[in-house]
Amino acid sequence: MTDQEPIITGTLEDWAVVTDDPYSPPEVAWQQLQGRVYGHEKRPDGQQIITSLMNKVEWRLVTTSSGSVYKLGTPAKEYMEYCKSEGCHVPTEEEPIKLTFISDKTR
Repeated sequence: MTDQEPIITGTLEDWAVVTDDPYSPPEVAWQQLQGRVYGHEKRPDGQQIITSLMNKVEWRLVTTSSGSVYKLGTPAKEYMEYCKSEGCHVPTEEEPIKLTFISDKTR
């Protein structure tokens, strides 16, 4: 079996990790991305979206439960500030996202 380059659904800019339940502990909360999408065949550039649940993160590529693959651009400034103030994982170039719960669920 050969490794194939994933087909990129779009690039997310001004993104943030969001959860489906703000009252769940981080280690069990389903995680999604929110941001402005570019290069998506069904969405206009700059449209604000919330993705399906995140299943896999490989550096700056995120695969969602729907099978979409998003390339991460720059995180939202407000999200970076929130992460710093709350002691959460602060996105870096090497590790933009740290999944606390991997979804095998599809929505």
